[in-house]
Formats: sequence, structure tokens, C-alpha cells
Amino acid sequence: MEPKRFQLVDSEGKPHEYILTLHHASEGAGIALQIMALVSGPIAEALVALLGSEGALQRFAEQGVADISLDDLGAALGDVSLGDLATQLAKALGDKATAKLITSDLMKHAHRDGKPLSIQTNYDLAFTGNYLELFKLAMEVVKLNGFLPFAPT
Repeated sequence: MEPKRFQLVDSEGKPHEYILTLHHASEGAGIALQIMALVSGPIAEALVALLGSEGALQRFAEQGVADISLDDLGAALGDVSLGDLATQLAKALGDKATAKLITSDLMKHAHRDGKPLSIQTNYDLAFTGNYLELFKLAMEVVKLNGFLPFAPT
């Protein structure tokens, strides 16, 4: 797969060029599991909401849960509030493994303005006081790699 190229704007309104490449499966599988664990609370809420809806509950009663489509699940996940996801993230950020996930594991194959973010100095220069750009980039990495394969795009 070709590298993904795009722009994000920093906290001062300045655009930055990004290049992302995929994580190798040997490292990406572990990252995917960490991310799924991080958002499992809101995803569980989405499943409860999905199975609690009239149409889904009727399908479940008639056909069983295995026949609920990934599209239905994706639509339910789309209704999960960003606040719920942010709350889960905030709880997890106190954990050193989660901080490492955000700071180095996800950014291993990301370049900002031609500089690899896997180098701590580049990472710090890019994101000190600029966390919205960091979180937008993290979501791009998650989407590109399919770390949440059932989430809506």
C-alpha cells in the first residue's frame, strides 16, 4: 500500500504535511488490541444500544446475534459520544503503557514535514502545546491501519 499523504493544521493555524505508512502485522496486532481495550467501554455501550433498539432486538429474537451486520454495529458506534471516548482515554492516559501507545507506538511510521515522529525530539517539537493535532494524527493512524476494523470511517 502506498503511503498516505495529508495535511493537518497546528494550534497556530499553520498547515503541516504528513506521510503515514502501515505498521507491520507483528507490531500492529498488539497496538490494535491495546486500542480495542481502551475503547471497550464505549463500544460495549454501543452494543447495548444496538441490541436494545426495536429493529435489532426483533432481528436478534428471530435470527440470533450472529446475524447483526457490521454495518449495524458501525452505525451504533457512530452514535457513541466523543465525550465517552475522551473519558475512556483520559482514564487510560494515567497508565504508562497507554501513554507509550499514544506517544511512540502509533507514531512509529509517521513523518511530519519530512521529519520522523519516532524521534522523541521531533515528536516533542511538533506536539508540545499542540495536542489537538496530535489526537487528529492518532485517529488517522488508527484508521489507516484498521486498528478498529469495525468502526465507521
